[in-house]
Amino acid sequence: MPALALGDGASCRGEIEGGVFTYFLRFAETEAIAVINMLVSRYKIEVKEEPQFAGETFEERYARITAFDQGITTM
Repeated sequence: MPALALGDGASCRGEIEGGVFTYFLRFAETEAIAVINMLVSRYKIEVKEEPQFAGETFEERYARITAFDQGITTM
């Protein structure tokens, strides 16, 4: 199966017709996800033990760490 050049897919053509900026945002989002995956795979990520959260269960800690107020809006 031959490799496709970047932007040869049907969905990419539609996005390019809608605007180059939209295509750039999609590419930047994909690139950011790739960088985050690379960092997570190379380093050990730990949660620092803090005295105010000493009696916390795993589920409570997970809920606290993964809760967020702001997010990224995707197109």
